[in-house]
This record gives sequence, structure tokens and C-alpha cells, in this order.
Amino acid sequence: MWRHLKIFGTSLAVVVVLGGAGFAGVWFYSANTARTEIETWLEGLERDGYEATVDAIGISGFPRNILVSLDGLSIAADHALDWQWTAPAVQASVSVTNPQRVVVRLRGPQKISYAGTGGIVTMEIRADRFVFQFDLTDDRALEALSINTGGLSLKKAEEDPITAERFQFRATLGQGDEMVPDNTKMSVRFDTLIMPAHTRGPLGDTIQLIQANLELHEPIPNADLGLVLVDWRDADGAVEIEASQVRWGTLDMDGDGGFTLDDQMRPKGWVNAQIRGYATTIDAFDAAGLLDDDERDAIDAVLGFLNQEGRRGNIGLMVRAEDGLIYVGPVSLGKIGPLIPDLAPPD
Repeated sequence: MWRHLKIFGTSLAVVVVLGGAGFAGVWFYSANTARTEIETWLEGLERDGYEATVDAIGISGFPRNILVSLDGLSIAADHALDWQWTAPAVQASVSVTNPQRVVVRLRGPQKISYAGTGGIVTMEIRADRFVFQFDLTDDRALEALSINTGGLSLKKAEEDPITAERFQFRATLGQGDEMVPDNTKMSVRFDTLIMPAHTRGPLGDTIQLIQANLELHEPIPNADLGLVLVDWRDADGAVEIEASQVRWGTLDMDGDGGFTLDDQMRPKGWVNAQIRGYATTIDAFDAAGLLDDDERDAIDAVLGFLNQEGRRGNIGLMVRAEDGLIYVGPVSLGKIGPLIPDLAPPD
């Protein structure tokens, strides 16, 4: 699937390079070529076992751009996840002055469905802004991918939506032909991430900031994630956390570390963290009744030993994820589920 996304982006760039200038005849030639390239892209998906349909293809942008509109795009695969993705409107654009950059905008509610533990899981994705950017090398190979969203909402049936004021992602690809090659560098950032399931938790339902710089170790070859992630884990696949920061309620920390997946496909790993205001966070957990007297006394003793600057200073602690729980020092922040929600653990 990732290979086909590369083809989609590079095909449009090739069209513009062939067109060369903004003359009317050349533009119309490029427009017709673009339509042919999109039809070829869809046929390539079908040959590789995907079911790809589109209601209408439109070409516009004269004279400086090639704009390709795909209405009613649907892509499905009979993989381990048995997934389907639909989008009501997709627009891809290439400028004649910068053919090394392809911008794709998704408009309207997208839907993703896949086979889960209790049947088909369906999620609806909405966003005020949902933009992909493909950066290409001079020979039109994919070099980097960026995603930028605003007003993002992810909703499963019968559940309140998870929302984010802003989500940003960028991947600079390593060397290789896999979907995600080894040594791919990634950055991810969420601003004002609201998780209704944590409304009654001691830190509240709003994470003000999550950001991380990451590097993938061991490649991910294709989009059959239900099986590929198992192979990746079993090949000692890991993600290095080069730097990270989290601000959630009273918790404010940054650090580096790494993680992989456990036998239930849940993240497991660690971060060497510098934590600001940790004692205030402990107070919040204590007030919520999540610590007994002995645990609170033990934590206070550790804080007194580690922190020479008083209760408001910074301390260094290990944050770890194991057995489906996240711990900051001796305190559990809560559960962490499979990387793909409701995914049945593979045999």
C-alpha cells in the first residue's frame, strides 16, 4: 500500500515535469496524462489485491498547477485486519514551479473499518484541516512525508470522540524499498489532546502537549499490519525515543528512551525522564484515593532522598510501560491498550 502511495505522488510530479511550462497545449496534455496516471494507480492497487474504487476523477488548476480531485475514494484489503478506508473527497496538487512537492488534502469525514476482537471496528475521522505532503528527490523518489491536521476528531461507535486541536507528523525515510524502511526518522506532536475516558482520572482528560522525535529500527515492509507488526516485533523491532515531552495536568516531563510491542501488541518500553512538579502529581493521585498510606509514605521518602530542591523541584525518574500499564516511578498513570485498538492478538 505504501508503495502505491509513493506511485500516486511521484506520478503527478512526473506529469508536471513532462509538462515543463504553463502553455495551454502543454497543460491539457499534462491533465490528460494525469488522469491516465491515476487510472493506472488504481489498476495497480487492484492487481496487488486491494479493492479500489472512485466515483469521479476531476482535473483542474490551469495554468500553473495540476489539481486532481478524487470523489468517493474507497480502498479495501482482505488482509489480517480485513480493513477498508473511505474518503468523500481527495485533492492532490502539484505546482509547475515545484514538482518535487505533492500536496494531498482530504475533505469530509473519513471512515476506517477493520476486523477486531468482537467483530468489525468502525472509526470516523473528521478534521477542519487534513493535509498530506510528499517531498520528492530530484529523481522523484519519495524522501519525506508530512501530515498536518487541525480540529481532529476520532470517534468509535457508541463512544465519545477523542479530539486534538492539532496533530503533526513527519517521516524522513531511511534507505530501502519497504513501506517504512529501517532508520526512518519521525516526529509527532499532539496539541490539546482530549480523551473522554480519562475525565475522572487524577490528571484529567486533557493532555496539553505530547511531542516526540523517533527513529525506527527494523523496517515495516507493507500495510498488512495485523501480521507485519508481529514479524517486526519478533525481529527485535524497536522505536528509539530520541527526545520527548508530555504536559498532562500537573505532570510535566521530558526524556529519551525506547519501546517495542509485547505479546498483546501493546507498547512496552521506558523513558529516562526529567519530571517537574512530580510531588504535585502525587498529591493528585493521593486525593483521588489511588495511593494507600504506606505507598504515600514510601514515595515521600524517595522524593526527599532524590530531590534536594524541595517538593517543587525537578527529579529524574524512569517512566515505563509494561503489562498494559504506564508507570511514572512507582505510580501507575493507567492502562495502555494495543497499538491498534480492539485488535485480536495474533496466534
